[in-house]
Amino acid sequence: MNEILDYEEKEISTNYRKWTFRFFIYLILLFALAFYLISNTIVATESIFNSKKILILAWFFKIFLCIGIFFMIMMIRNKETRDYKFWTSLIGISLFFIASVVFSFI
Repeated sequence: MNEILDYEEKEISTNYRKWTFRFFIYLILLFALAFYLISNTIVATESIFNSKKILILAWFFKIFLCIGIFFMIMMIRNKETRDYKFWTSLIGISLFFIASVVFSFI
């Protein structure tokens, strides 16, 4: 009976840090792909705004950025361990967010 009533506090392990880092890597890959498509489109047609591929890629970038920001907030809220995944994803996603806000007004 005592074993049932004994309450041991378990360490809660979350993977928000890992998922934030993954979405940061996905954002880098999407950015590289967009850069490649834009450079090829400019050379070929002189118009980058008519390409549906670039428009779809931009929407994927925005969706992945929003998901990455959500996981980043959860990572900070749960006070996960601060290792290279934590700092890299925190700085990287913050820079992508600032850049997307700044370039949306240009």
